[in-house]
Parts: sequence; structure tokens; C-alpha cells
Amino acid sequence: MQATETSTDKSDLPLVTIVTPTYNQADYLTETIDSVLAQDYPNIEYIVIDDGSTDHASEILKQYDGRLYWERQANMGQAATLNRGWEMGAGEIIGYLSSDDLLKPQAVTESVSFLLNNPEVILIYPDFDLIDAKGNYVRTIDALEFDYCNMVSNLVCYPGPGALFWKRFFDIAGGWNPDLRQVPDFEYWVRLSQYGDFKRIPKVMSSSRIHENSQSFRPISVALAMEPVHSMANLIESGKIRADQKDCANGSIAAAHLLSFRLLFRSSCYLTGIISLYNAVTLRPGLILNASFWRAIASALFGKSFYRTMFRTKLADSP
Repeated sequence: MQATETSTDKSDLPLVTIVTPTYNQADYLTETIDSVLAQDYPNIEYIVIDDGSTDHASEILKQYDGRLYWERQANMGQAATLNRGWEMGAGEIIGYLSSDDLLKPQAVTESVSFLLNNPEVILIYPDFDLIDAKGNYVRTIDALEFDYCNMVSNLVCYPGPGALFWKRFFDIAGGWNPDLRQVPDFEYWVRLSQYGDFKRIPKVMSSSRIHENSQSFRPISVALAMEPVHSMANLIESGKIRADQKDCANGSIAAAHLLSFRLLFRSSCYLTGIISLYNAVTLRPGLILNASFWRAIASALFGKSFYRTMFRTKLADSP
């Protein structure tokens, strides 16, 4: 398994393992890989796992033999693939990069420096740019400062592309839940944040690609759309909320119903969606005063038109 190298002096730098699971994202994969190989940090182990793609991803990966470690497997899903990559990696610090996202050249160097200089922090996450399907800049997302209470009460998923964390906490918390498809990252960050602080680095160090082949635009089943509600209930019932912050979970099921409402409407499951919206307002009437409530309504009712306005970009019509 080979690391990317831009320097021969790596003796006192922690090894960083970055994993990219890819499934039918060949159109973007080369840019993603090149952004990791272009890092100026000299001690990176890069693992790319083709999760049973039916496109030409493996042909692209063959071009990088000797510059990264890659393999192809039968389809296991993003969570199981990501866990497998992290388990096989040797890095003290780990992270992942989706196969349509990008890292800025100094992302790993600055992230590792921050972690080394702030021992109370177990995970960092940066600001990032939104780009469209062709890689054109759309706008910059200034990530929110981490607030545990806001995360669990309003289902705010703070870490985005470019997040890195100490692997020893992965060994303690375990990996992503492979049964989840809609909120595996959020559910994992809630579990991981029991063990230490997350911290935002207020600098753009990655890019997140918005396109209509991404998960955000795919119709899903009722069971998958209700995943936020079931996941939040399981976190509370299993005691995965910080002991000194359990009051913050009050109303979190309502916020989960609001998210499920949006997912249900996106997939034309209107009756179930209305029921979820009713549950959200009944459980937490104050939600209607929050901007997030009305964004969810707009997203549910206007779908892609809402996203075009929100991201100020022309998203290609679906085939």
C-alpha cells in the first residue's frame, strides 16, 4: 500500500489515511484522485475502493497503479466500504473524500498542523466551495462553528468534505452504520463526538460537487426517507448522547420528522410526508418559527427549482 510523496522527510509526521469509496462516479473520479495526489503533505496513504461500479471506474484506477492503493469489490454500500478502508489503513489520522469532491492542495498539511497543536480536538472540518457538475465555482460555504447541542437538537451535520480525525477514536466508537443510507455521516458524528471536541477551521480547503446524480436528488423508499427519525430515536435510546447534554435531544425527533418530510416529498410519497410534517409540528410547535422549517417546505414543494435558486447554478435536467 503506497502513500503519495512530495518529500523524503516524513519521520516525525503522522501518517494520514484518506479513503475514497466510489460507485458509478467515473466522470468525476480522476479530479478527486488528482486532488489528493496533489497534496503538499508528504505522508499520505490513499485508498480508493471501487464498490462494484458498472461504469469505467476500474479502468481509471488502473492508471494510478503505484501511486495509490485500490481494489474492486462486490457492492457493499458506502458505509461498509468506508469502514473497510479505514480498517485496512495504517494512518494515525483518517478521513474520507467522496468520489465527486475535491481537496485544496494544502488541506491535509493545515489540518494535521491544527490537530497536533490542539490536543483537545479529535476532529477538524473546514469551510468549502460548492462546484457544479463541470467543476465551476458556485459559492463558498462557511461552515458553522461546532455546537453539540445544535447538532443533536436540529440534526445539523457539521463536518463536510475535508474533515480529518484521530483514528484511535474510530477504534473506540466503531465505524459508520452500514444499515444506513441517508444519514450515516450524521449518525456517526453524533457517536464520535462523545469522545472529544470537533473544531471548524475557518478556511476553504475542499470543494463539494452539486449535481443531479448525487444522492441529494435521488428518489428513495419510504423506509429510507424515515431513516432520520429511526436513527435519532436509536441514538437516544442507546445512550449515545453525551450524558451532560441529554436535554439537547429534546425536540430532536421533531427535527428528524421535518427532514423525513422533505425526503418523502422529494420521492412523491406525499401522504406519508404530510404525516411526518404533522408529527414534527406536533412534537415541537416552535419549529415553524425557524428558517430551517421554511427551507424544508420550499425544498419539498419546489424540488430542483429550489436547489437551483439556493445554489445559484443551472443543474442539468435529469435524463
